[in-house]
Amino acid sequence: MTSSSVVILEDDADVRTVIERAIASEGYPSKSFGTLGALFAGDALTRADCFLVDITLPDGSGFDVLRAIRSKNPGAGIIVLSGRTDEIDTVLGLELGADDYVCKPFRARELRARVKAVLRRTADRKFAQKAAQDSPADVFEISGLRFNRRARWVRTLQDVKIPLTTLEYDVLLALATQPDTVLSRDQIMDRVRGPDWAAFDRTVDGVISRIRSKLEKADVSHGAIKTIRNVGYVFTSET
Repeated sequence: MTSSSVVILEDDADVRTVIERAIASEGYPSKSFGTLGALFAGDALTRADCFLVDITLPDGSGFDVLRAIRSKNPGAGIIVLSGRTDEIDTVLGLELGADDYVCKPFRARELRARVKAVLRRTADRKFAQKAAQDSPADVFEISGLRFNRRARWVRTLQDVKIPLTTLEYDVLLALATQPDTVLSRDQIMDRVRGPDWAAFDRTVDGVISRIRSKLEKADVSHGAIKTIRNVGYVFTSET
């Protein structure tokens, strides 16, 4: 497709129609599904540029879709649609790789703006990945860790892979690519999900805590991520 394509996963037919019209008004081709089964039956999961995913579905959870998208189509944009406004749901969506979270009910104009913003970031992400494919900077080492940006993994220098979630990897990479620079929680979230995400202090703190725990389990005990009280975090380049 020459234009960015959008997949809509929403079980409510009326809401689905509103979304389809909003997407069509921006000139984006789209495909709509009302169940997980219908989505998984075709090839839309691997072909679309952006996914609008309802969380509560008749045959499962939209969170399962997020996991599948990040596994099969890691460069795609994801916007979670949900009537559930609990912070824990927002955080879980973020953990699983969502780029944005829109609560129902929503205005069509707001949704269009969110989709355009996510598609811009997705295009930038794909361009950067393509430009870096043959770059030696794709793999780099710092503070006892080896990063591969294209494959999205982190290993110790002894080749022990660190089992990070999507968000944990993004946060660690954001810190490691700006070593010895203190980043606030808002700055970290801006780098990993863009300024449209509302940063919850507990979210960032929890992610950092889990990263540290996983590094320790892999015998990485140098304490590369340091807390700067009342400011944020810094990844030190010292070994």
